[in-house]
Amino acid sequence: YDRGQSRIRIQERARFETLPDSVSFNWMSAGEVSFPEPGLMEITTPQQERLSVRFSAKKLIPKVERMELDDPRLSKVWGSHIYRVRLIQYQPQRRNSLSFHLEPSP
Repeated sequence: YDRGQSRIRIQERARFETLPDSVSFNWMSAGEVSFPEPGLMEITTPQQERLSVRFSAKKLIPKVERMELDDPRLSKVWGSHIYRVRLIQYQPQRRNSLSFHLEPSP
């Protein structure tokens, strides 16, 4: 966490004995999800607050799935649906390293 920049950096490192065909990084969000440019995911909360998540567009391909919530205990907190964002890396490296940068959007 960088207090001066109000930014969080997540570094994901893995070493594979056997290379998988792909690796997925999953993000769950109650807010609306958009991709205004390659390598940038924006999440907008119901209160209209926005969070930017930056990632390598050369390494990761985003896929978004809307998931309806039929459990009243969950929908009471999260609303009628949530989104699962899968950032998929095809052909990962034996020594794999990816970074994600999270910060408030203007």
